Amino acid sequence: MNKGVLPAFQFSGGMIEKTFGIDYNPASEPSVKGTDRVVLTEDERRLEWYMNPELTKYLAAESVRGVSDEVLMLLKRTNHPRPWGLWDDTDDYVSRLAAQETAVHRGEAASILKVRAYYAASDNMIGKQGSQWFDGLWTEGACDGIIDFASCTCPGTTHDNIVDRKFGMLDEWAVTVAKSYAVGS
Repeated sequence: MNKGVLPAFQFSGGMIEKTFGIDYNPASEPSVKGTDRVVLTEDERRLEWYMNPELTKYLAAESVRGVSDEVLMLLKRTNHPRPWGLWDDTDDYVSRLAAQETAVHRGEAASILKVRAYYAASDNMIGKQGSQWFDGLWTEGACDGIIDFASCTCPGTTHDNIVDRKFGMLDEWAVTVAKSYAVGS
């Protein structure tokens, strides 16, 4: 992927842009009416458009050696009998995490772990059943009062575009993380 597909993809994309003189055109930017939660200025839209090829380079900059082994482990397809150790079953994950958090923090009110899940409105990877199953793991009993779980579906999004700023999820997440660090400092 890193050495074969991405360089060809980047080269062909660059050639197409240069050959056909493609330049930034805000009118050609796809938008789903009524779903844009963040209104970007013209400068922000232009910056994002120009940054995308650079971001792709950074994503592919590090070695991906061993990725296949990691995927096999995540799919539990390795020869190792318990590739995830004590965390072997996702269905047991939440109760184990709650027990670990309780042992570490001994029920301190300020140390409740907040977990937020953001789902795409249309996700071809997990579908509606995947998000329902994941939400079902975080029941009050499994969370044991030490984990505060909430999820939401971002309207108009897909698996591939949920982090586009215009949908607001990325900004919402960043603000939430920033607030948690401001409180703790």
